[in-house]
Amino acid sequence: KTAGHGIGLDMETGIEQSCNVYFCSLGQKCGYYSIREMALKLGLGRKSGLDLDAEVPGRLPAVRSVVRLGDIANASVGQGSIEATPLQMAVLAGAIGMGGRVCRPRLVIGQRPAGEDDFIEMPAQPLTNLQWSATTVDTIKRGMRRVIHAPMGTGRIARFDDETMMGGKTGTAEFSLGNGNKKKWGWMMIFVPYDKPRYAVAIIVENAEGGGRTVGPRMKQLLAGIFGKADGT
Repeated sequence: KTAGHGIGLDMETGIEQSCNVYFCSLGQKCGYYSIREMALKLGLGRKSGLDLDAEVPGRLPAVRSVVRLGDIANASVGQGSIEATPLQMAVLAGAIGMGGRVCRPRLVIGQRPAGEDDFIEMPAQPLTNLQWSATTVDTIKRGMRRVIHAPMGTGRIARFDDETMMGGKTGTAEFSLGNGNKKKWGWMMIFVPYDKPRYAVAIIVENAEGGGRTVGPRMKQLLAGIFGKADGT
């Protein structure tokens, strides 16, 4: 938003409108060490434990390499040398939806021994509780709800009906091709339903206009299908 968001912006509005300046300023106050420690606890920079050999850990740069204010600003909004996977962002969305409880994703929920008819359920790994305060959880979740349900929310295109409340966040990763040219990858993550999350989803689209514009319609169609609504196209 080249005209700016005005002074006195709070976190909920910063999340709703995806204001880089707000989070760059906040990140510089927190410092990269704190950002990195919380990111690690949320599953970034490491494998999730999913039963796939092909999973990659992403990247959180070392503290010693992020010292300039510009570097911290980049890290605060997931740019620069930060690398994450859609799976990691889905886990993160779910953790926010569940109030700071991080799950370990899995592909197999049961197995059937050879020659048997019945499946044996494989229990899920216990959730890691980050002990976030109620104020922290409520503020972040309300901001993410506004992303989807507020008139100016950057992810409002993903709303598929007026009954199902959800929380989300859009993002746009930019990288230079040289000579003033750049590409954009659009991101969006969702947890739904808002009060008792059952689904957490992350989608990335290459060569996008932006997270909300490009990924929003795809997210809408996916969620409408999950909830048995019109396809939203």
